[in-house]
Amino acid sequence: MAERATTSLRLGRLLREQRVALRPEYVGLAGHRGRLRRFEVAQLLGVSASYVAALETGRVRAIDAELAEDLARLFRLDHAARELVQSLVTGRPPRRAAARDAPPAGLAGALARAQPGLTLLLSADLDVLYWSADARELFAGHVGGYRQPLEAVNLAVLLACDPHVRASVQPGAELLRLSAWALRRRAAGPRAAGARLAAVLGRLALVDEVAAAFAEPAPARQPPTPEVVRVHHPTVGPVAVRPLIVPVRAAGAPILVQCTPASPRDAHALLLLRPHPARQEAR
Repeated sequence: MAERATTSLRLGRLLREQRVALRPEYVGLAGHRGRLRRFEVAQLLGVSASYVAALETGRVRAIDAELAEDLARLFRLDHAARELVQSLVTGRPPRRAAARDAPPAGLAGALARAQPGLTLLLSADLDVLYWSADARELFAGHVGGYRQPLEAVNLAVLLACDPHVRASVQPGAELLRLSAWALRRRAAGPRAAGARLAAVLGRLALVDEVAAAFAEPAPARQPPTPEVVRVHHPTVGPVAVRPLIVPVRAAGAPILVQCTPASPRDAHALLLLRPHPARQEAR
């Protein structure tokens, strides 16, 4: 019972922080100014305002699966926070998240040489091998950090097939063109991987923009990397970063992508995306 009470308190703190940070227009309350209020959250969830207050103060010890899903969707909860919510459904302690922020064996040295900040490490097939916590929250926080193994997250598929990412990341067309070029070059290379690359290409072939890029003659040179990538994040608002692509001398020819904030305002927004101490306890 004591452990469940602790879980309820941790989740309550997170829900209140998310409510205060979440902009009302992102949940369909156009024209509303200020932070999201409890009675508005109650209306969106179909519960009473007093129940929302009980959730935020850790007085709710059990919830049903439908409310758990509604909470995760409304507040854009990350993987660790979803585990807290699920523990109130199942009655079991929250599971510790997999080491998603740990670099794979043999590539720690490449990351050690990287500049601090938002970082992604991609395989030659554009699978995400590692992403810093702020990178994960910026590009995939809306889906709880992805429940499938990290190796299954492919940046090109994320950009092409995830409707939230397609709507919030600009310039999407240029990024897709760059991804298509990298994958076509990979497929034509002497060490083209079999099943994994085929699965990624098959998924992307269903997307009109990528299929059109595949149908065109492959450009000999790499398309230019966009100078600025803009992401409209549901919690912190618009964020602009300047990407730098760095090839890494290591087995598998991984690609290091480092992003620096385009302005002091963007730097502050990225700071807000870093894990809160309460979240780190759940990891």
